[in-house]
Amino acid sequence: MLEGRELEAAAVAARLKAFRADPARAVPRYLKGIEPLPDGAILLRFAQGKFPSRLPGGLAPAEAEMLRVAADEFVRRVCLWDHSDHYQVLCARRDAAYEAIKENYHLLMALLHPDRQEAASQAWPEAFAQRVNLAYATLGDNAARREYDARLRT
Repeated sequence: MLEGRELEAAAVAARLKAFRADPARAVPRYLKGIEPLPDGAILLRFAQGKFPSRLPGGLAPAEAEMLRVAADEFVRRVCLWDHSDHYQVLCARRDAAYEAIKENYHLLMALLHPDRQEAASQAWPEAFAQRVNLAYATLGDNAARREYDARLRT
């Protein structure tokens, strides 16, 4: 029986499959906030090709690769789209705790690092790392985050 993080990983996998099946419909729903972002830490691990050992039915290699590609595409098209706010850049919900912001930052930087990229993956533009650093500098500092949140509300 799946528990906790395994259930959340299964939910993220299902959302990525739906995203992959119809990105033209899914992307605007995430960008407009109609659909909440999936758990960023799980999403970013999937983009790195790291999956929990226990998912319903297990993962065949082809399905694991499809999920990795879908997660990679989600990060590129939703989290790092041109007009994303700092929360979206870090694949984090606006109510995310500092620990989640920090974890997502480290996972994103590992994903973007040229030495860690999958050979079959499309290279990540250098500008993405700069955006991730700026987002973390803002959201990782309590005072800067409060000020940023106030600007988002106006």
